[in-house]
Amino acid sequence: GLSSARAPLFYRPTPRTCAFDASNVGDYTAPHCPFNPSLAVPDPTRYLTGADGSTSHDAAGCLRFRLACVTPEAPWPDFFSLPVLMLMLITLLNDGTLIAVGYDAVRPSARPERWDACAILLLSSVLAAVACASSLLLLWAALDSNNPSGLFAGIGIPPIEYGKVVTSIFLKVAVSDFLTLFSARTQGGWFWTVAPSPVLAAAAGLSLLVSTALACAWPEGVVDGLAVMGLARGGYRLLPLWIWMYCLLSWLVQDALKVGAVRALDAAAGRLRRQSSLVEQVEAETLARYRAAAAPPPAGAAGEHAVQVEAPGAAEV
Repeated sequence: GLSSARAPLFYRPTPRTCAFDASNVGDYTAPHCPFNPSLAVPDPTRYLTGADGSTSHDAAGCLRFRLACVTPEAPWPDFFSLPVLMLMLITLLNDGTLIAVGYDAVRPSARPERWDACAILLLSSVLAAVACASSLLLLWAALDSNNPSGLFAGIGIPPIEYGKVVTSIFLKVAVSDFLTLFSARTQGGWFWTVAPSPVLAAAAGLSLLVSTALACAWPEGVVDGLAVMGLARGGYRLLPLWIWMYCLLSWLVQDALKVGAVRALDAAAGRLRRQSSLVEQVEAETLARYRAAAAPPPAGAAGEHAVQVEAPGAAEV
């Protein structure tokens, strides 16, 4: 079995400038420099025999992954997923931060609070949509890291290993979860309008520190059948900084869309209140006119009218 502490070599990226030509399978002496979208070229005649990259044409002593011999260059997985261990760590750290929300500083409302399910659903959808879309965008850019016309090449990030792709998404999801909390806690205001309590700030800071440290120093290897590798390992070590900058930028976009959504809801609610007030005013005026028309005349006015009618008859008598 593939029990080495190192990640299998078929998770390595192809160079951005010299991907091997797929038409020359097995020929490792004539590189073809244009971008190779398959990320790697399989050689069905050679197999990995050691974690140090040694190979052999004999399949008897090959390293096996899911019962299959591992070739020196094989395509990356077709389906992306995070290891269960990383998902559990994200949940554990996030829950610890959420517990501290009970000790947060808040501004009490002048009126009794009311739950508006439609507004809550809309705002939570906006926050979640930005977090999800930004994670998918980072995943696409990371998987496309060896493209000379890709986003990573444009900002100077070299091609990264598949293990770093997995760890990058782990760090992005973890940081985005904690930052989304600071955006949601201020309701309709910007995230800086209400300072967090020291307890919440300490809990969030600790969670962010632990997540970043794990993502940077994660040992290179295989977890749940997936390659993982610390972002600070290898030749390029600035990837955590880029991911943090990306998270902060997406957080600003997320908070701006939240504020815009709240203001749009307030404007719509104001129009509805004005329309409701106008309708109530018209109904009140209509009811007042109806009551005035249907009411009987006052008793004094009826007596005076009777005297005026009977007076001529009395004179004739």
